[in-house]
Amino acid sequence: MKNKQKIIVLGTGVLCGVIIMAIIFSIFPIRSQKTPQQLASSSEMQKKNQSKISNLTEQLNSAENALKQSKTGQEEEQVLQLQGKCKQLFTTYYSYEQNKVTNKARQEAVKNSVTSEVAQQLFPLSVDNQSSDYGVIQSQLNQVNVYNQKQSGGSIVALVDCDYTVKAGTMTNNVPHYLFQVSYDSEQGILTKVTELGKVGK
Repeated sequence: MKNKQKIIVLGTGVLCGVIIMAIIFSIFPIRSQKTPQQLASSSEMQKKNQSKISNLTEQLNSAENALKQSKTGQEEEQVLQLQGKCKQLFTTYYSYEQNKVTNKARQEAVKNSVTSEVAQQLFPLSVDNQSSDYGVIQSQLNQVNVYNQKQSGGSIVALVDCDYTVKAGTMTNNVPHYLFQVSYDSEQGILTKVTELGKVGK
């Protein structure tokens, strides 16, 4: 009889313990944590972004070093022409007020500096009929630096580093280093290719 009572008491204790644990877990649920796969994916994304920024920074540093090497004669003249074309193009590209200028007019302004393909790429006419949810868009070029990277015959490849400020409604954002790579045909005196590389830094 005593053993039966002990078994009943023990069983009751276990049952009470289970009920108490269930109540505790329902009140204080276990917090979910990121799985090792999620953590690895997040870490991989950060590494890719850092790698891209590092790569662009290296390109900019390399271009600045190349500029320090003096050039003479015809090469120097071609580089100066390239710099002039780039400054004209990117001044038109970034000095912009949505309600005062159209992409059609901007294409006309750069027609002697770029191919028609580049003009259409940078100044698509479809944008002229669009509006912004943020209000009138304004942009201003603050500074542009051109660094020739390599030259082969009448073709020059260069890196263009732009500093600009953009306003949309009440919002203002300054971008100190936005990079493009350009190809210049010195015989025709025009830019034949413009590739957007992105922003250096955050």
